[in-house]
Amino acid sequence: RPGIRAMQLGLVAMNRAPIIERFRPMMKSIARITGDTVFLTVRNGDYAHCLHLEKGTFPVQVVISLVGSFRLMGEGTAGQALLATLPRTQLQELYQRHADEYLRKGFTLDRLEQMVRKTLKAQYASGVGLIDQRVNAVGIPFEVTPGCYAALSVGAIDSRMDAKRRKE
Repeated sequence: RPGIRAMQLGLVAMNRAPIIERFRPMMKSIARITGDTVFLTVRNGDYAHCLHLEKGTFPVQVVISLVGSFRLMGEGTAGQALLATLPRTQLQELYQRHADEYLRKGFTLDRLEQMVRKTLKAQYASGVGLIDQRVNAVGIPFEVTPGCYAALSVGAIDSRMDAKRRKE
């Protein structure tokens, strides 16, 4: 199978990326079970690139990332999960490349490192109020091909995503 980087080069010319087709059934299942929005995000350089989302059935849906959008890794839950796949030196280099942007958004290097430690300890990223105080999300990273990572995340209004449900 082609790797994530090869797929990203061809995204503009493709209607459906193979990774979307591969994970869509799982995403539909998670959306059906949780009732909430499920996002598929890949690492694209220093950014988290949202490839697909599946909406659940709960009447209030959280769409914290639009399909095709890019966010600096760490800004959203999927990006936080993807940060946890980086060795510490790469995390520090990423921060140095984008220090001004991170600082404008309230992220110090220490805060990013704390997020990574918390994600690794819990085995999932938790975005409690990360983008908006009314929104909570969880995400897990996974390796698609050697060295290429993606993340699945679920976002919901904060009243639906307490600590017990985030872990679940």
